[in-house]
Amino acid sequence: MGGVVGGAAGAVVGGIGGYMAQDQQTDPSQIWFGTDPANKAFGATRFLVDDGPPVTEGGFDAHSHYFTPTKDQMSADNIAKIVVGKSDEIVLEQPR
Repeated sequence: MGGVVGGAAGAVVGGIGGYMAQDQQTDPSQIWFGTDPANKAFGATRFLVDDGPPVTEGGFDAHSHYFTPTKDQMSADNIAKIVVGKSDEIVLEQPR
C-alpha cells in the first residue's frame, strides 16, 4: 500500500512541478531560472554584445566572450566604459 500512496504522491508532485516549469516557459518574461534579465519587465539596461558560438547544433548562441576583446570587442568596450564610469557611452540593446 505504501508504494501505491508514494507513487501517487510522486505523480502529483511531479505533475505540479512540470506544470509550473511549463508555465515559466509560456510567460515571455520568464525563463527556466526566473525572470529573464533581458526582458523589459526585469528593468535592466542591456548593452550590445556579439553572438558567441552556438551552444548546441541549431541551438542558441552562447554569449561567452564578454571579456575577450579579440572575440567580442563590442562587449569588452561596453564593460570597460561601465567600469570607468562612462555608462552613458555604452552601445545599448533593446529589451526583449
